[in-house]
Amino acid sequence: MIGRCSFILVAATSLTAILLGCDRNAPFAPILQAGVKAGPTVNGPSNTGAIAASSSRIDVSWQDNSSNETGFEIWRSSGGAAFAILSTAGANVTTYGDAGLGALLRYCYQVRALRTYDSKISYSTFSNTACASTTAPPPPPPPPPPPTIPTAPTLQSVYASPWVIGVSWLDNSDNEDGFKIERCEGFDCTDADFIVISVTGASTYPSRYYQDGDVVGGVAYSYRIRAFNGAGASAPSIALGAFACIVAIMEDGEYYCL
Repeated sequence: MIGRCSFILVAATSLTAILLGCDRNAPFAPILQAGVKAGPTVNGPSNTGAIAASSSRIDVSWQDNSSNETGFEIWRSSGGAAFAILSTAGANVTTYGDAGLGALLRYCYQVRALRTYDSKISYSTFSNTACASTTAPPPPPPPPPPPTIPTAPTLQSVYASPWVIGVSWLDNSDNEDGFKIERCEGFDCTDADFIVISVTGASTYPSRYYQDGDVVGGVAYSYRIRAFNGAGASAPSIALGAFACIVAIMEDGEYYCL
């Protein structure tokens, strides 16, 4: 004969006991079922705001309303698309800079807090939605002004030394790329008589010097200098001249100009 049995449910803190009783002397044993352990809740952030910082960056901020969060998730929507997680931030962090964005585009943000415990994660509700549009990109810088022709240098001296003629001049410009040394034979030269014998680069020193070693003793030479850059060459300096030395070498090896 099968007897009648009765069931008694007894609630425990985290376990439920099912007590089985019958109307006959049968063995009694409780059946235990595991209960569900609820994790600690975490409050959601609020007052989320978004401000365009530039044409490629929006700064997001929010109010932290919890004291037990592990961190925050920042979610973003652009172009009306669904929200997707963008990044995470640590506990007590309340700002995030979203960089690398397109100019003149609208982006929306939501934030939620999270807490990890016992290898599980609990989430808060999402904050309010905050949107902002990136600004227009800055205009490109204006092109540099075209170069101007440099100012003509001042020829200071032309003097003869053994085997060379020295030429010195004063740099009167700050935009030259270099100098052209021009020479002619004689003292009464026209523009057509001068030829370029050397080109030197620019320098930060105001005084410049050049030695012309391709001279013949006893011959008169005249020199002038031009500064130049991409815009052209300056007017020539005044011309100065000198006779190349006829070098005399003494018996003791000393030499001098005649």
